[in-house]
Amino acid sequence: MVTIQFSQKFWLKKVEAAVTNGNVLMIEAVGEEIDAILDPLLGRQFVKKGKSLMVKLGQEDVELHP
Repeated sequence: MVTIQFSQKFWLKKVEAAVTNGNVLMIEAVGEEIDAILDPLLGRQFVKKGKSLMVKLGQEDVELHP
């Protein structure tokens, strides 16, 4: 399990690693709004590229763990 807070440094890299490795992600101390960078992940806006499923987080396409 990967636990993050938006106040941590490099929290987006931890999210990307969790998605790629298939880990459970828990976000602590969430206020009233969640960072918009996570909208494609939360909205399950996945795109198939070749044999892989990808999601756009920030400027990067991140491969989802099968």
